[in-house]
Amino acid sequence: MVEIKLTPGSWRAEAWSCHAKTTILTDDPLHFSGKRVIADCQTEEDACAIAALPDLIEGARAAERLLTRAGWRADNAFDPEAVTLAKLRAALAKAAGV
Repeated sequence: MVEIKLTPGSWRAEAWSCHAKTTILTDDPLHFSGKRVIADCQTEEDACAIAALPDLIEGARAAERLLTRAGWRADNAFDPEAVTLAKLRAALAKAAGV
């Protein structure tokens, strides 16, 4: 499995109406003092999607492990589970920059 390095802590979207943007923040006390900006987004929808990224990656990892343990092979294009496994692995590799 590829390693994905993310800024620690939970992420959240916080709107800044005076700047017409939404900022993704984390305030992980073990690594940062105060708030740390992860990204600035032009729309609230983009910000919410980015803020959910750590949870989405963890869900994809869990699903990938489950399908692998169940014996599905990503090279079988006929089984929906195998196709799903291939898509999960591709998405995780993309998130890792591979």
